[in-house]
Amino acid sequence: MKRYNDAIIFYKKALEASENSIFQKSDLTSYNLNLSISKCYKALGDRENAEIYRYRADKHIKKYVNECIVLGRKYFNNGDYSNAQSFYRIALKYDCDNKALQKKFAACGGDLASENSRNYSEKAWE
Repeated sequence: MKRYNDAIIFYKKALEASENSIFQKSDLTSYNLNLSISKCYKALGDRENAEIYRYRADKHIKKYVNECIVLGRKYFNNGDYSNAQSFYRIALKYDCDNKALQKKFAACGGDLASENSRNYSEKAWE
């Protein structure tokens, strides 16, 4: 249990540092740190704090996914389907049930069947 408490302290310090950084904040970093804190609280049996940090993680990942979709659309509109597909692939990793996003990915020549199997195998490790 002490290791989880130590990890929570470490992750919170890292989260504070990333949010107060003079450099560009990363929603993906914030997502990962909040998710890690949530998992530690869950392991300690503290459901309330686990849910609070999971909610914060979800808020950051939604913003990150939207940014990837916007970038994918810009590349797609410029005819750069390879880069569009790359950004849509990243967004699908975190939002694999989004039908509109699946259509955009397929329009770039992406293979949804292989992406879905990849996303499910990665989620098994969470």
